[in-house]
Amino acid sequence: MAIVDMSVFTLISPVTKRDELLKELQKFEYVHFKDMKELDEELMGNQDASSEAALEESRSRIAFLLNQLTPYDSRPKGIKANLIERPSFSLDGLQEKKEKIKEEELYNQVKTLSDAMDEIKQRVTLLETRIEEITPWKELDVKLALVKDTEATKVQLGSLPRRFEESLMSALLDYPDVYFKRVAEEGGQVYGYILYLKEEKEGVEDLLRAHGFNQQLIKGEDTPRLEKKRLVEELEEVKKLQEEKEEDFRELALELEKVEVLFEYYENKKLIYRATENFVGTTHMDIISGYVPTARIAELEASIQKCLDKEYYLETQAADYEGDIPVLLENKSVADAFSGITTMYAMPRYNEIDPTPLLAPFYWIFFGMMGADVGYGLLLLLLSGLVLKIVPLQEGMKKNLKFFFYLSISLTIWGFIFGSFFGDLIPMKGLIDTNKDFTQLLILSLILGMIHLFFGLGIKAFMLIRDKQYMDAIYDVLFWVMAIMGGIVFLLALFVGLDEMIKNISKWVMIIGMAGIVIFGGREAESIGGRIGSGFYELYGISGYVGDFVSYSRLMALGLSGGFIALSVNIIVNMVIGKGIIGLVGGIIIFVVFHLFNIFLSMLSAYVHTSRLIYVEFFGKFYEGGGKAFKLFKTQPKYINIKNTQGGKL
Repeated sequence: MAIVDMSVFTLISPVTKRDELLKELQKFEYVHFKDMKELDEELMGNQDASSEAALEESRSRIAFLLNQLTPYDSRPKGIKANLIERPSFSLDGLQEKKEKIKEEELYNQVKTLSDAMDEIKQRVTLLETRIEEITPWKELDVKLALVKDTEATKVQLGSLPRRFEESLMSALLDYPDVYFKRVAEEGGQVYGYILYLKEEKEGVEDLLRAHGFNQQLIKGEDTPRLEKKRLVEELEEVKKLQEEKEEDFRELALELEKVEVLFEYYENKKLIYRATENFVGTTHMDIISGYVPTARIAELEASIQKCLDKEYYLETQAADYEGDIPVLLENKSVADAFSGITTMYAMPRYNEIDPTPLLAPFYWIFFGMMGADVGYGLLLLLLSGLVLKIVPLQEGMKKNLKFFFYLSISLTIWGFIFGSFFGDLIPMKGLIDTNKDFTQLLILSLILGMIHLFFGLGIKAFMLIRDKQYMDAIYDVLFWVMAIMGGIVFLLALFVGLDEMIKNISKWVMIIGMAGIVIFGGREAESIGGRIGSGFYELYGISGYVGDFVSYSRLMALGLSGGFIALSVNIIVNMVIGKGIIGLVGGIIIFVVFHLFNIFLSMLSAYVHTSRLIYVEFFGKFYEGGGKAFKLFKTQPKYINIKNTQGGKL
């Protein structure tokens, strides 16, 4: 359906025209290259290693600029940033913009400033460390320059744990010529200095080590108090210099838009280089092969002629249905909003069908039924509509928002059916009373489930018939439909009392269907016993359909749960709101907070459980997936928009 028909192309072109060719193919976009080296190892690749090295160096420099300047970016961020439309360039415009930027000069400015800032930060760290080290010694009223060894004595400044101080003092009594001076206590550590004769060095230092004494080398000439003052003053001066450099960074950060253009330019160059890794050829010719949408072959040839004139050879042929063909999906606007549901599960294979337009109406109905509320739907409709109208979103985000915009309509419609507007905030009479009509709601859920399941089987039959597997359509679909539908009608005839003829017809339809499953369900087995055994095993799978039908009861359960939570919130609000001004304010807060929470919970539950019904019950009947996506020959810009001058819908 919405899987685009593909053709394989093979192009032989001059190496000298490679750059011009790739630029034109980028403007065209709709090419997916094959890796030719895997197909023909005898032909040489035509990559230029020096060009790749230069490209990687340029990308590294731009990454450096972004890393250095982004923290100083003064442009709006977060939600405000999303309200500003990003600049747009064509590929030629991007090239022209890049050539006007003084890239080398900008890099040198930032590099010089960055190096200076690194030195300043190192100096700040060093000064802060020295201040931290000298702070405990501020009560030492001795110039540090005087704290040094003499010819006969040694002196050490240091600290030890407070719990070892008493033990050390006691042990030092055995050394009458040793002097220990306690200076301060801080953070469980005792700071002081010890003076001893060099001839007693070994014994004293063993004693100090045993008590956890940690020697500290405090640099400076004056007293610790004056040294700290000098260091603090020096730190203040260095931080002022740091602020000046940060201001220089903020000025250079005004050039970030240029850096972002350079980033996109080099990412685009990287894409082109990666494409050439798929090419093979000779020293003079490139051999290129890939896939192109069949409807765009004429456009492809026009793009090639534009830069190569007649210096090329192009051959195209329809892609083989059984090959590993990349898949490109094209849907109408509404169905396209639901394509994320398909791709999140798996891309279809080329010989399958795109399930997106087939699942979209069911997803729309089921989601709305699970979260049914007029107020919730209108709120989601208003918010998503305003954002789509006002905010310049990227394509991916826009598609996601459209998805919820369409779903909000279903929420509103089902809200009217169930008679719910923020619970019972505005009394409404719905077509179904969710307070009483539980049986009818359950039956409706199961009927929708039955339609959904049989629609999936119908798609499977269509695919088999399309592929001329007519008997498989009978064995794998018709017999199952006969067995299930015959069984359902037969049970109804037994318990409801339908006409005897209907009862007999349904019984024989069920029997024929079951017999067909047993006989042909294991037709791939070689022996008769194997076929019959496999057939009975296949028939046992009918129990899975019971579980599938029961799964659709969640349509009722989630629809009721969200409504009951909304009613409970309103009951609490009514109890609180009559308690004066405080009760009024509290009631409003409760109403807003808990209804917003219920909206989030209802939307999340509806999204998860509807997806489950699609992936397990629906896709399980016909869809395999496992295809690979068609990769358009273009980058996914991060900072700008790249305008396509040739593309568009097929």
